[in-house]
Amino acid sequence: MAWYATPGGLSSLSAPQLAAARRSYDLWSSGNPGLASKYSFDSYVEYAQQRHAESVAETAEQEED
Repeated sequence: MAWYATPGGLSSLSAPQLAAARRSYDLWSSGNPGLASKYSFDSYVEYAQQRHAESVAETAEQEED
C-alpha cells in the first residue's frame, strides 16, 4: 500500500513506506522551499494522508450517485 494511503501518520508507516514518503517530501520541499520551511515532514505526511482519504471518499460518493 502506498504511504499516503496508510492512515495514522508517520508511526503507521513501514520502513519502505517511510523511505518513499521521505523521498516525496524531499522532492516537494526542493520545489517549494517557502512552504517547506513552514511544514515539517510529519505535517507533510499527515496532510497527504488526509487529502488521499478525502479523495477516496469523494470518489465513493460520486460512484453512489
